Amino acid sequence: MGRAVAVEQRCISRRGALAGTALLAGAAIAGFPATAAEGLPDEPYTAWPGYASTAPVSVVPGCVPVSAPLSGRVAWRVAAAADGPLALRQVGSSARLYALAAGSIVAVDMATGERLAQAELPAPTPSRSAMLFIDSALAVPCADGSVALYTEDLERIAVSPSTLGGAAGDGASVATDGAVLYAAFPCAGRVRVAGFSAYDAQELWSVDCGEALDEASPTLVALSRGVLVADGGAIVRLLSADDGSELSSFDAGCAVGARVAPVYGGRDDGAEEPAPRFADAVLVGTEAGRVSLLRDRGALAEDARVDVGRALADRAPVAASRGGAWAADGAFIALDMRLSGDSACLDMVGEVSAAGPVPSCGVAVCRGLDASTAEVTVYAAAEDGLRAVERSADGGLSVRTVCDAATIGGAPTSGATIAPLVDRDGTLVLVGASGDIVALEADASRAVAMDVGGHEGLDTVGRSLAGVVLPNGAGIGAGALVLGATFAAYAFIRNRGGARDRDEGLDAWRAQHGGGDGAEGSDGRGRRR
Repeated sequence: MGRAVAVEQRCISRRGALAGTALLAGAAIAGFPATAAEGLPDEPYTAWPGYASTAPVSVVPGCVPVSAPLSGRVAWRVAAAADGPLALRQVGSSARLYALAAGSIVAVDMATGERLAQAELPAPTPSRSAMLFIDSALAVPCADGSVALYTEDLERIAVSPSTLGGAAGDGASVATDGAVLYAAFPCAGRVRVAGFSAYDAQELWSVDCGEALDEASPTLVALSRGVLVADGGAIVRLLSADDGSELSSFDAGCAVGARVAPVYGGRDDGAEEPAPRFADAVLVGTEAGRVSLLRDRGALAEDARVDVGRALADRAPVAASRGGAWAADGAFIALDMRLSGDSACLDMVGEVSAAGPVPSCGVAVCRGLDASTAEVTVYAAAEDGLRAVERSADGGLSVRTVCDAATIGGAPTSGATIAPLVDRDGTLVLVGASGDIVALEADASRAVAMDVGGHEGLDTVGRSLAGVVLPNGAGIGAGALVLGATFAAYAFIRNRGGARDRDEGLDAWRAQHGGGDGAEGSDGRGRRR
């Protein structure tokens, strides 16, 4: 009786262990985190830890890695009356889009366009603003000079105290290096820059920095020692991350406006530490057509410069380490930027006609497994629809219309500053003139294997070991590893960690004694108890 109970207990224990292992495998393959105990961080299961971290670690730094180009067909449309910036976040195996609309934040499923959550803001947002993710927290600047933090499900985490004595102007900007959240607000003719804790939005410091120019929004770029501030005038300043004191400045010669973009150098995806959040350099353009590449060398220094020969439109260029920078004023300008150690190079490649004004900012994407073969494309909304400026791996430059203005609900107005965003499968979202959020399908028939960015996460580690890549670039390496671990655990549990060796001895004994198992009353079939 006691032996039967022990055998039954072992069977139950074995079945439980196998069931638990299978459950773990199913959870990993389905794309959900498997939590071993309460209190562990609820990290997303993904090799793409967030949109903000994608461009710096891309095979072409500064570009969002995608697996397919746009088809021009509408995937879904949401009537959201969007009037502010967009943000994209990978949550588990899916992606969510966040948009500001009429004093609230809306979260939308990128695959279906379904509204997932909505939250009211503690105060209105400036008409020209920005928002970003710090890990899994969404930071939104408000018109009273405060910053609100929300979870991915739009539950409010914290609201900072106001840094202003009055209401902010029409523009606000935010940036982060992962530890400090920087925010800039125009107020009472000045630009107020503040540093907040990236964890709970507590104010660390605030300073006045430059004059607030009419219709100019301040621009921030996080660097290794602090934050670069462009207030719209000719002077850009570098402020300390510790106390906001001015470390150095650079005079661009004439108005910079919003012609500022971060530049990321090559990252080592095999590094043990995550890639830093701050930029390696800054691209600064002026209304006169001068473009400078600035780096912090103890002081802001112009490492390279080029004159494009025409006035640059007052909006942020799109910067990429190999793909170049595009600025629009009736034409798309292509520049090559190369950063290597202490050396930097900036060259003008050429220009193609934009066939009219391009009122919105652009977004750069790349397709390919390495920088030498990747194709780079910049998407920007123009008066006649969505344009794609394509840069082939051999340096060729071309422009095409992806879809007409009617498809995207009308071309954005001349004052629009809402840049489109792209998911890793190539789906692009933008805001039309009507305020509708429109998603354009990727052409799945032209999908290629693609690194989705980042070196953290099971997908990336698993793919590097298993060498299996899906068309969307996510790979099935993690699933293969988990399945392999499942079978290994099954083999161990099934053979009780040593029974296999004992069974081999039993087989040898049985061969020597005519197939019996030596037990009294054996039926000769060699049963194993």
